[in-house]
Amino acid sequence: MPLPSSHKMVVIDDKLEEVASLIGTLSKNGIGVVYFTGQLEQLPLEPLSGIRIIFSDIDLVESKDNKTKQSALLAVLQKVISPDNGPYIIVFWTKHSDFIGDIITEWDKLGYSPLQYLCIEKSSCKDEKGDFSISMIDQHIKESVDTFLAFNFYLE
Repeated sequence: MPLPSSHKMVVIDDKLEEVASLIGTLSKNGIGVVYFTGQLEQLPLEPLSGIRIIFSDIDLVESKDNKTKQSALLAVLQKVISPDNGPYIIVFWTKHSDFIGDIITEWDKLGYSPLQYLCIEKSSCKDEKGDFSISMIDQHIKESVDTFLAFNFYLE
C-alpha cells in the first residue's frame, strides 16, 4: 500500500465534516495525519518537513473568484510545507478542476513542485455508506505514483 504510516500526511479543508471520515479512516489504519482548516492563524508556526501526501480542498475561502481561492490556497500551502520537504504529492479534492492548472503553475513558480498532482473527487474515494475507503484512496494514489517507483521507498 503506498499510503505512508511513518511519514506525515496533511489534510487541508475548511469544513471538518467533509474530511472527518477521511481522518478517521487514515487514523484507524495507523496512518498519521495532520489536519488544518486553512485558517492562517491555525497553521504551523514553521512549515513542516517530511510530508509525503497532502490532501487539500481548493475552496478554502468563501468566494466565487478563482484568483481569491488560488491565493488563499497557495498561502496555506506555503505555511504548511517546507521548501526543503523532499518528495511529496498533492491530491486536490475537487469537482471543479477548471482552475487547477493555474494553481499548479503558480505553485511550481514558487519552487515547491511535488512529484505529482492529483485531482480527485472526494466521492470517488467513498464506499457505499459514504465513508472514505482506504483501498479506494490507495488505488487512486497507486495509479499515479507507479510511474515514480522510487517514491514508493519514501512511503514505506
